[in-house]
Amino acid sequence: MLGAVAVSVLAFTFWVWTWGKGIPYIDQQPGQKWREKARVAARNRSKMLDQASVAWKAGQKSTAKTLSERGKHFGAQVERYNERASKEIFLSLNATYYSGTKEALEKIDLHGLFVNEALVYAQNHLDMCRDAGVTQRRSLPDAVTTARMGSPRSSLQ
Repeated sequence: MLGAVAVSVLAFTFWVWTWGKGIPYIDQQPGQKWREKARVAARNRSKMLDQASVAWKAGQKSTAKTLSERGKHFGAQVERYNERASKEIFLSLNATYYSGTKEALEKIDLHGLFVNEALVYAQNHLDMCRDAGVTQRRSLPDAVTTARMGSPRSSLQ
C-alpha cells in the first residue's frame, strides 16, 4: 500500500514539474508538438496578412509591405513545422521503413498525415518499391491513393 502511494506521489510530482516545459508525455501523439506550433504560426500569418491588407487599403504601403513580409515568414514556419510533424508521425508508424529490407517496404502506414503529405510519402514509397523490386505492397489508409487514383481500392495493394 505504501509503495502504491509513493509511486502516485512521484508521478504527480513529475507531472507538476514538467507542466508547461514542453516535455512530451507518454500519451502525446507523435507530431503533436509540431502541429500545434504550425497552428500558432498559421494564426500569426493570418493576422499579419489581414493587417497588411488593412494597411494597404489605408494607403500605408511601407507598413503593408512589412506586415506582408512577416506573414510570409510565418507561412514558411508553418511549412517547416508541418514537415517536421509529418516526418515524426511517419517514422513512429513505420519504424523499420528505412532499414533497406524488402520486408520493410511491403507495408506503409500513412495515418495521421495530411493528404498532401501522404501523397508525397506514397509516391516516394512507389519509387522505392520499384527500385527494390518489391511487387506486393500495402498502404494504410487506402483513402490516400483512392483520392488520387480515383479507384475504389488502393493500387498499392
